[in-house]
Amino acid sequence: MISSLKGQNVLITGASSGFGWYSALNFAKYDSNLILFARRMERLEKLKEEIRILYPTISVRIYKVDVSNKQSIEEAFKQVNTDIKRIDILVNNAGLSQGSDPLRTISEESIDIMINTNVKGLVWVTQLVLPGMLQRNSGHIINVGSIAGLNTAPVLSVYGATKHAVHALS
Repeated sequence: MISSLKGQNVLITGASSGFGWYSALNFAKYDSNLILFARRMERLEKLKEEIRILYPTISVRIYKVDVSNKQSIEEAFKQVNTDIKRIDILVNNAGLSQGSDPLRTISEESIDIMINTNVKGLVWVTQLVLPGMLQRNSGHIINVGSIAGLNTAPVLSVYGATKHAVHALS
């Protein structure tokens, strides 16, 4: 698969740090074109510049997107669909843990933030990418989960549940 990454259009959510950041660098190393989503535009700008210096021949497009907000995703896709013809690989990486409160005291707001980001955001982005992949009969979707989705701690119960959902959707 490595040699076939050249020229592929790769969309990575949560690209401003961690696995998303390093996934972008790794796909760039194999001459893939990048579409990067994250909430922190200044971090995306920094990543884009780093990739431009290391791999000047690839295309890097960045979009400020909050995957917990369906409207934010839809607005970004209007622009993405204007900018590029297809998405070949989707890396659903965006995710977060909201605090470390045990189940008996975790706030509704924290629950909503984690479910909207870790589960709904993944579904919403996939729903917008999948039709093109099915139409072309090609494409790959990589959902980044967590070991917490398989074996969680009491203070990570809701986070673990959202990451279990990621595993179930994969």
